[in-house]
Amino acid sequence: MQEERGRPLPVAPFCMDMNLVRLQLSLTAWTAEALLPLVSGQGSSFESALLRTCCRGSWSDCAECLQRDDCQAYMLLARTLSPDPDLVKRHQKPGLPYLFSLPAASAPSVCLTLLGPSIDALALFINTLSILTGGNVRSHVYAFDHQAQLLQLQFQADGQCSNLPLLSLAELYEQQRSQFVGCRSVEVIFQTPLRLRHHGRELQHLQPVVLIRGLLRRLSSLSAYYGTAGNTDYFSSLAARADQVRSVEHHPAEVHQRGICGRYRLQGPFEEFGPYLALGSLLNLGKGAAYGMGRFTVEPIE
Repeated sequence: MQEERGRPLPVAPFCMDMNLVRLQLSLTAWTAEALLPLVSGQGSSFESALLRTCCRGSWSDCAECLQRDDCQAYMLLARTLSPDPDLVKRHQKPGLPYLFSLPAASAPSVCLTLLGPSIDALALFINTLSILTGGNVRSHVYAFDHQAQLLQLQFQADGQCSNLPLLSLAELYEQQRSQFVGCRSVEVIFQTPLRLRHHGRELQHLQPVVLIRGLLRRLSSLSAYYGTAGNTDYFSSLAARADQVRSVEHHPAEVHQRGICGRYRLQGPFEEFGPYLALGSLLNLGKGAAYGMGRFTVEPIE
């Protein structure tokens, strides 16, 4: 059993879970450009369109709408606090249950990841994206299966999908564990600006301990609100070990937006942290994570 400062870590290595769907929209250059704001940290146009697509009332202000509790779009965007005071104390307000990002491929496309309750709103997302692009995108939607292979989705007349691969965060964790056995060093590449706050200020340079703890908070918060909460004692102990991670090499990249970009080599106990970094790379991190910011990849080195 591993120990941290004389205190044994809880036995369970991973006990949180959350359903997710990873989609990729293969688009023309023009339609991809129409969705560019959604992967550049600007989500107001999408959120307005999502509400308009779903709205069946006559109110102009969602806060005053008598039908908002039955509005699928409002419930997704509201980020409502849990009635459980202990959960709120630990995680505060949750992140949005979806996120956009650019894929690694160079072809014009946009990735959309749906978490927990947003999976049931797939038809709403597709309709909203069709409105924003000015065309039906259903025939251009693919999903990643459990082997990370792309599968073209088949939609029924009512907009529901008959072959949607439903992924599990716990299963993805188990898949990643073997990649980091004995790992003491990783390369992390931030492809879009990472904006993390620490002690009330936004980081100007990467601090590995802040990165690891921010990542663990995001994973545990999303799981608590949109899936199954993890063992809080375990995650507290794991977060306390984050100060063992250090940056040994970095190649910053210049960007035209605020935030941290570039290539970093980190050393530390990545047999433990590596699988969580891999999961976090599917969910982005920091301010604007739902709209393409804080996108990164991680690769074990040794």
